[in-house]
Amino acid sequence: MIDQESVRTALIHYRKDNGLSLREVGRLTGISPTTMSRLSRGVGILDMNNLCRLAQFVGLPINGYECDGNTLPNIKAAIDRDDNLGAGSKETLFEIMSVAYRQFVKD
Repeated sequence: MIDQESVRTALIHYRKDNGLSLREVGRLTGISPTTMSRLSRGVGILDMNNLCRLAQFVGLPINGYECDGNTLPNIKAAIDRDDNLGAGSKETLFEIMSVAYRQFVKD
């Protein structure tokens, strides 16, 4: 599973290895300079679309469900933001929602 800190760390190494500025990475990925700056400082939370975009850009392995379309990543992000749930409960709830969602998605 991808997470923001893993992407942030991989991005730091990728930029260093390839001599890229935050602005250049933003331009190449379509992510705003402001969002790139917040990520580099560890401030704020990326939405799943940007997180997936950056993970793919730096070559991190990702699970298929995480970055396919927008619905499941948005469900995951909403569950992850709920402070009333523990980590295990969040994972379980997301798995339940994923199965249910796939049952109703049109082919």
